[in-house]
Amino acid sequence: MTRRIEHGVAPSTSVEVVALPAGVRVRVDGRLDSHSVAQVRDALHQVIDAGSGPVLIELPDAEIGDATALGLLVGAHHRARRQGRELYVGEVSERTARLLRMSHLDRVLAQGREATRTVAALTA
Repeated sequence: MTRRIEHGVAPSTSVEVVALPAGVRVRVDGRLDSHSVAQVRDALHQVIDAGSGPVLIELPDAEIGDATALGLLVGAHHRARRQGRELYVGEVSERTARLLRMSHLDRVLAQGREATRTVAALTA
């Protein structure tokens, strides 16, 4: 069963939440910077606190504008862990993938084969 929730954030940023049988997928589009990250953080906190199972964050059309966006991902990862959930980053833009590699966050947010299997199960 898929449930879509649109969260109103900064005009150039949108958050779509899709509840899946095995967890939840969160898609963030637009610019993530100090002006929009607070609203995206609130939406992620609601998703993490209210559900169960893995959380998949997709950022294919998101533009990471500054370090606060990377902090958002780290904070969401820690919050999910405290709730007994896993947080994975799925589809991202090439620029975002490069930033995650350069900051070594790709090692924290995706966990090898387990992450690949989980992401595949969530998106199937």
